[in-house]
Amino acid sequence: MKRNTRVLIPYLVLTLMLAWSADFASLPAAFAQDAKWEQYLDSSEQALRDGQPDVAAKLFQSALAETEKLPLGDPRLERTLKAYADFDYEYGHYQDAFDLYKRLLKSKRSHLTQELSNSGGNSGDTSASAPSIPDKDIGTKAVFDQPSETATSSTDDAIATANVLISLGDCSDSLHNGQATHYFEEARALLEKHLPANDPKIADVLVDLGGSEADNQDYWIAEGRFKNAVAIYENNYQASKNIHVRRKLVGALEQLANVLVLNNKNTEAKKVQDRIIALNGVPDIRPQEPTDIISR
Repeated sequence: MKRNTRVLIPYLVLTLMLAWSADFASLPAAFAQDAKWEQYLDSSEQALRDGQPDVAAKLFQSALAETEKLPLGDPRLERTLKAYADFDYEYGHYQDAFDLYKRLLKSKRSHLTQELSNSGGNSGDTSASAPSIPDKDIGTKAVFDQPSETATSSTDDAIATANVLISLGDCSDSLHNGQATHYFEEARALLEKHLPANDPKIADVLVDLGGSEADNQDYWIAEGRFKNAVAIYENNYQASKNIHVRRKLVGALEQLANVLVLNNKNTEAKKVQDRIIALNGVPDIRPQEPTDIISR
């Protein structure tokens, strides 16, 4: 039996119009929410510039409240969490910053999970390649719950996620909660999967990782981290002669010299000191006793 298309077509048009009108009806409320959120965030940043951290904190709270119903991975949620966490860290509220960074990490992981789903990636178990992470620390399990996530994520998302992990490591270092090494190690593994082996970002996290291991008196492990960081900085400095790279190179050399002394490698430490003199003219290190904890 032939359908009456003259009846079906107007019905289809009416159905589409009703659906579109429902969507458009929600737009004013969405725009108003965005405007309110943006105003809170902009005002908080202005309050910081005006030297009013107490006012800024309340505005950050209001901005975050406006984003609470947004899905994980929403840029507005992530921008707010990062701004608020950075503020808390800067003003010494390390536990509050730590909690916000963990929420941000969870959101960043949602990017990786989505990309894994879109790419049809395999979530097979490769837990042997993941660093040892305390079970109680759910946030730290991050990228390695599904290792192929890192292989299929974009470089930008990987770097952004690694930066959050590094921030968590910095907070952990300030809180002395024993988790800093795990966060830095995870950031290192993530960056090494997505960046060229000679990228200075890898050297940066190696210095963080080596410093954390030295704080734990794992001086032999720290020595290897600093040597790898120095090699990367040295290659980049020789290629660019960039003053910022040189400063990072000197900083890594100073930490390497310290752990060499702690590992009773005084001759090698002297060679490192000579390299610092060649770069700076004056070595900015002092010999340390084996019982000293390296200050980073």
